[in-house]
Amino acid sequence: MKSLFLAWQAPNRAWFPVGRLDADVAQQHYHFGYTKGALQAEHAVGFRPLPAFLDFERTYESSELFPLFQNRVIDSSRKDFGEGKTRNGNLRTLSRHRQLTRPRPQRPELVRI
Repeated sequence: MKSLFLAWQAPNRAWFPVGRLDADVAQQHYHFGYTKGALQAEHAVGFRPLPAFLDFERTYESSELFPLFQNRVIDSSRKDFGEGKTRNGNLRTLSRHRQLTRPRPQRPELVRI
């Protein structure tokens, strides 16, 4: 199981960890849920739910990587794939069609939106 935390930056430049994506690539199972940081951001600076995930209390499940995250995975057919041009190689490993090209991280990755 791989985990990725989603961070959001408020207009006042404060950062909030608002969501967590868990991926079991071998079982083709993905789930996303908001963290307590989303509720804190909502109360502190008016954070609104992401259009694809409108309910703060719900856990979203899928047999495919959610489009919000798919759009951030680098395609392995790209010429620069694996050349260190990305911040790190963790996101690309969330898709069942991507291969791990770097050592597995010890901590979840933080993604800024």
